[in-house]
Amino acid sequence: MSAKCTCGLEHPDWIPKQRFDEAQKKERDDHAATTATLTTTTAKLTAAEQGAAAASPRTAALDGYKAKEVSWGEERAILGAGITDADGIEFARHAYARLPAEGRPAISDWLGAKDKLPRGLQAYLPQPAGQQVVVPPPNAGVKPTQAAAPQWSAEQIMAMSPSDWSKQRSVVLGSMGITVPENGKT
Repeated sequence: MSAKCTCGLEHPDWIPKQRFDEAQKKERDDHAATTATLTTTTAKLTAAEQGAAAASPRTAALDGYKAKEVSWGEERAILGAGITDADGIEFARHAYARLPAEGRPAISDWLGAKDKLPRGLQAYLPQPAGQQVVVPPPNAGVKPTQAAAPQWSAEQIMAMSPSDWSKQRSVVLGSMGITVPENGKT
């Protein structure tokens, strides 16, 4: 397209000013609309993030409560089975958690089958009345100690004659905690 300029000559590929101004105006309007849309979208995203952040503590609290509720249910079932020892409760939870998740029975059903429980856990279960565990007598092999040997003072040892010393030497040294070898040399 050609346009006639004020100089009176024709210039090929020129765009008339009116059409150029319209194209610029359309571009400005499109830019303004895009900016407005971007601002609105940003505001909505910010509001959504704030809403999610506000809901996050509530969700975390609910998740924590649900986890505690499951834990309390497990503990209730373990205590109901008769396991009251803290180590027994911990071992029961550990053994139950090791079961495959697929096909895992409820913990109360699992604890009800006492013959199928791990041996370590069976030790924490209460014994039936007829099968009480026999406790061995306490330390039947312990013998009473001998009377304490007399304590010798330095004056008593110094007052001994050489013959008394040779007779009493092993007793005196033994009372001090010194062992005398068989050959008699110290």
